[in-house]
Amino acid sequence: MKKSKRVVIGVNRNAVTERTQKTKELISLIELVKESISELTDGSVTESNMDTIDTYLNEKTGFLNGRMSAMAFNRQNLYDKVVSLLPKLDSLKGYVQYIKKGAVNEEKIKEDSTNYLRESYTESYLEIQKHIDAINKLDSGYVISNAIQLGRDGLEFNAQKYQSVKVMAKR
Repeated sequence: MKKSKRVVIGVNRNAVTERTQKTKELISLIELVKESISELTDGSVTESNMDTIDTYLNEKTGFLNGRMSAMAFNRQNLYDKVVSLLPKLDSLKGYVQYIKKGAVNEEKIKEDSTNYLRESYTESYLEIQKHIDAINKLDSGYVISNAIQLGRDGLEFNAQKYQSVKVMAKR
């Protein structure tokens, strides 16, 4: 179904806030990891993969242990930093989808945090809404504004609210 015909039920503001915050955290973490790996390997390794980093360092020293190789270059602090950052980076990888050109893609976050009426009910809802609008435009005094409740699983016509509006219109 076209986006224009989808009926919005609500936007989960907490999800928008959390996803935005986590995506910003991921972007800054990516930059920190890139810089740290570049400094540790003199720009020779661009992957955030410990096996690749260890292989590079071990080839330089002949050792079989990446940490020992880093110690030989007096870069064990950088090595430890990269080792501690990679699990954090891995834990945030689900937020990569919200990055566009190195920045937070707020449109995608909002879209993913929006709840829509199910497609099978949308056409019925739009048809009912068209009739409600037509009735509301009549000079009969009837106003059906809150008589239809909408939830993700369907539409519910609240006859009691409709009746109370009719009674009020007769007064």
